[in-house]
Amino acid sequence: MVKILPDNRGLVFGDGKNRNNVLTFLNSKLALQRTISFEHTPVHYLEKSGTVFLTTIGRNLYHNDLKHGAVQILNFNKNDNKTNVTTLISNLQRPVSMAYGDLNIDGLEDIVACEYGDLTGKLVWYENNGNDTYEARILNNRPGAIKAIIKDSNGDESNDVFALMAQCDEGVFYYENQGNGSFKEKRVLSFLPLNGSQYMELADFSNDGFDDIMYVCGDNADKTPILKAYHDAYIFLNDGEFNFHQAYFFHQNGAY
Repeated sequence: MVKILPDNRGLVFGDGKNRNNVLTFLNSKLALQRTISFEHTPVHYLEKSGTVFLTTIGRNLYHNDLKHGAVQILNFNKNDNKTNVTTLISNLQRPVSMAYGDLNIDGLEDIVACEYGDLTGKLVWYENNGNDTYEARILNNRPGAIKAIIKDSNGDESNDVFALMAQCDEGVFYYENQGNGSFKEKRVLSFLPLNGSQYMELADFSNDGFDDIMYVCGDNADKTPILKAYHDAYIFLNDGEFNFHQAYFFHQNGAY
């Protein structure tokens, strides 16, 4: 993972080579500021309201179904350059990305976890019950969750969830908030099992007030390592009813 920090503060990146699990901070001149060692590899970093949330993937960066991942809070002590680490959620199944937001309008920030796994895995929202306690609620019980976005996409003042699924049943899924802690799933895009889905963003490309989807696929490290004409960046436009059609295509082998 690589995270460019705002306000020209430099960048932070995670490394898991040879079990040397380190989070490294560089300043805006790319000079070393500090390193922090972890038991497992850092894969997702977020600064939010003065708090740093870090996700670690587990004991093995590569494909597995172990439940050793975690979400942690980092507190930096400027006086002695030490870092205090508090674990919020443990036993995550090879998590690769997180999304943060209030999903049940209780004033507490919940977490959507992309527990990619391998042969098994899941997309889960963890309900914040206060006092750093969370309750797991399944959205999708299949492997391959790789990117989630929390946003009120239908204007009803309740946050919904968009999720990109890779691995076996690739596609983009929309989870409409029903207002009672439950979500209604709608598949809005489907892709080939060999697409190698990697990333997505929501943005209004057509200036019509509706969120469109920017989608990237390019993972080519599995069973068929040959060049693929459909590895690239796409834009899918929203017709206002959450039906999406392709409007842009740019070929790029290995797009991530």
